[in-house]
Amino acid sequence: MRKAGYGIMFHWTADCYPVKGDRKKYEEAVNELNTDSLAKYVHDMGAGFLLFTTSHAHYHIPAPIKSVDEVHHGHTTKRDLIDDLYHSLNVYGIKLILYYHLGHSTYADPKGWWQHSGYDFEEPDVFFTHWKKIVSEMGTRYGKKIAGFSFDDGIAYYPLNPSFYELTKAAKSGYADRIVSYNSWLCPKVTDFQDFVFGETGFNSLKSHISIVDGEGIRTDRKQKDLQSHVLTYLENSWVHNKKNKAIDYPRFDYKKFKDYAINAIQYGIVPTINLNITQEGIIGDSSFSYMKQFKKDYESIKKKENNLKVER
Repeated sequence: MRKAGYGIMFHWTADCYPVKGDRKKYEEAVNELNTDSLAKYVHDMGAGFLLFTTSHAHYHIPAPIKSVDEVHHGHTTKRDLIDDLYHSLNVYGIKLILYYHLGHSTYADPKGWWQHSGYDFEEPDVFFTHWKKIVSEMGTRYGKKIAGFSFDDGIAYYPLNPSFYELTKAAKSGYADRIVSYNSWLCPKVTDFQDFVFGETGFNSLKSHISIVDGEGIRTDRKQKDLQSHVLTYLENSWVHNKKNKAIDYPRFDYKKFKDYAINAIQYGIVPTINLNITQEGIIGDSSFSYMKQFKKDYESIKKKENNLKVER
């Protein structure tokens, strides 16, 4: 992650609206999404990895994962979007990290994913058996193609008292060097069996984290001790483009402040990931795209100066 410099995140989910009009069905949208265009966006913005959503919003996996269909049919797709996305990103040497959510957004639907997933405080083994089969299948299917897993709502796992050793072992199936994180939000980490801080915090954390890393980006504070420092925030005013017939918002951060904070953090080994809104067709906002292209230019200029200084020394 440190070598990558920074990442881009797309919350491309069943909740995304197109530029105009109504949403298409999820599988139809998956079939039409141009992964080459997404990869080109990420490359042009200078990011070394893409954090891409899978099961966020009503639990959908954009790939033919058999163990998901065994739990509840109708939450996968025939197209393997994950594999296609990997190949598109790999043209530029960009790594792929997958975001995975438990699916409790469907809790009110008696026929939805959550009612079939087995999440139960009294008998948690059913849920974790399903979870490990799904994550293991994905890990084995893709191998090195998936560089990492970001598991959202790690604090929802915690009350069930799982063996995080076993969960992480499943998450590293097919590729032992795959990095893993469980989101504990602002709370202390839920386990030591992970590699990096999920990092869903405010933009100002980029600056404040400098005081709690060792200079190589490893956290020294008790809350997230020994994990790679990582800050995940959204550039516009929301994580998801979920408003019908509404243009994507402008970036909410002053550019100079963002640039100074982000570059300063990267120099201390802190990894920022910037979430950009994206439409169902796979289009991002022009203003946000220009903003991040400028950051790429400024970041590469500073890296070049630093490298020249090292050579002189």
